[in-house]
Amino acid sequence: MRAVVFNPGIKENAGIFNHTQGWGVMAECSLATVTRRMNITGPPCRRLITNGPELRQSEPYVQGQTTYSTYSPRAGNTRTSWLTGAAAWAYFSATQYILGIRPEMDGLRIDPCIPHGWQGFKATPAIPRQDNLH
Repeated sequence: MRAVVFNPGIKENAGIFNHTQGWGVMAECSLATVTRRMNITGPPCRRLITNGPELRQSEPYVQGQTTYSTYSPRAGNTRTSWLTGAAAWAYFSATQYILGIRPEMDGLRIDPCIPHGWQGFKATPAIPRQDNLH
């Protein structure tokens, strides 16, 4: 019944929830379809920058919970920024699946799924290793 609370194209009434973008990246990386993954992550990122904050009503680096769909007169607008699990899923999918740095029961898995056009990347630990703290 929440759909009747929102105008058309917003949230539960045909809005676009952004949580699934991170899940899609994880699925594509798990299948090792790097080219397809860039089609998922690349264009949305470019649209965030080129559509600008005027349309989205937020900064281009902000991950919103939902985006208004074409059923709304303000299609492309985003809401609930910084208070969303979508940002956490975007970070999780980028670090643990695109960069491929994942903790597992037996240690740390390094299994990047980066596009062919990338030159590579360098990762350094943010904190010192425990065995070096004597």
